[in-house]
Amino acid sequence: MGFQTTQAEQSTHVGRLSSLRASGWLRGSGTAALALLVGVTGCAGGSADQPADRSEVTAQIASEVIVPGYEDLAADTAELAERTEELCAAPDQAALESARQAWDAAMGAWMWASAFGFGPVRSLRTDAKIAYPADVAKVEELAGDEGTVALDEASVGGLGADARGLNAVQYLLFSPADVEQLTPRACTYAAVASALVSAGATEVLEAWTDGSDGEPPMLQQFSSPGPDSMWSSPTEALEDVLNSMLGTLTAVIDRGLGPASGETTAEPEPQVVDEAPAHRALQDMADQLGGVAAVYGDSTDEPPTGVSWLVTSSSEHNSDAAIRSDLADAMDEVGLVPPPLFDLDPAEADSPAMESLISASQHAMAVRSALSTEVASLLGLTVGFSDSDGDA
Repeated sequence: MGFQTTQAEQSTHVGRLSSLRASGWLRGSGTAALALLVGVTGCAGGSADQPADRSEVTAQIASEVIVPGYEDLAADTAELAERTEELCAAPDQAALESARQAWDAAMGAWMWASAFGFGPVRSLRTDAKIAYPADVAKVEELAGDEGTVALDEASVGGLGADARGLNAVQYLLFSPADVEQLTPRACTYAAVASALVSAGATEVLEAWTDGSDGEPPMLQQFSSPGPDSMWSSPTEALEDVLNSMLGTLTAVIDRGLGPASGETTAEPEPQVVDEAPAHRALQDMADQLGGVAAVYGDSTDEPPTGVSWLVTSSSEHNSDAAIRSDLADAMDEVGLVPPPLFDLDPAEADSPAMESLISASQHAMAVRSALSTEVASLLGLTVGFSDSDGDA
């Protein structure tokens, strides 16, 4: 029996997203990043009364969204590593539930960060270290009592990406019905894999805040694009921002809301979408949408934030308000579906839950369409995201 998120827990999750919306869609405070940014650029925010500067927008996104997002990811994956180690040292049901909750938080942070999956997360192959799709048969074989692979960080780190990461840990922690079914070898495997995930999260955070391989911090490079940066211009940096948002929206629509509601498939397939043992598909989609909303920002904030500020500054006639409204509506509709998605009866096409999924899908599609057409054209950005963008 997999981990079951209660309606109360889902409401708490949605409440967190609502509070983020009220405070400008931010996941973390970004205090340290903002302090570093002020030292680098000499500025810490704009005003709604002045036109948006592209470098100022990339600086704000980096300091207030990207770095706090990776800070959360590093903290949550470190917590997961600690909880799985404690579980193996003293296995009981409470320790298993604690490890499962830590896994849920870590996966939520990773889903959120998918909205800014560019820069070091690509060059460091962070996706392969943190949450590559798992080969369940391989994971089960390695975790079995007859497994012969040594379960230490060197050996597990040398396995394929499909045999480690958060998705492998999910199967190890959530497939057993209770702690009595969790074998010592499977627990050790989960703990070692979690430690490797934590190391990968710390690595990408440090690339943004401290730099790596002798390069300046990515925060500095993204905030001040140019000859000494990975990005040659603010426009190139914004193209990464736009395409990462589009990739995440495509993942939400094509692998989540679309098939779950039947909007993109012949019939609704909620069980296919939510087949993994943690049954976290609804939360995944909410976190991904929340990450997109944080990056997109809000032109009505004081100071204004994100791509939203650029869109509003570029033309009096734009779809900024509609984009923000559709994002909020998509998140709200996902929050109205009782978890887990796996329990939704696809035959009940007129149920409130199914109607919410359809509505969420349509709102997400509207956002994707507006970003890839009007916003791209308005800001002179090239759309070039691929089907692999936004992979979990």
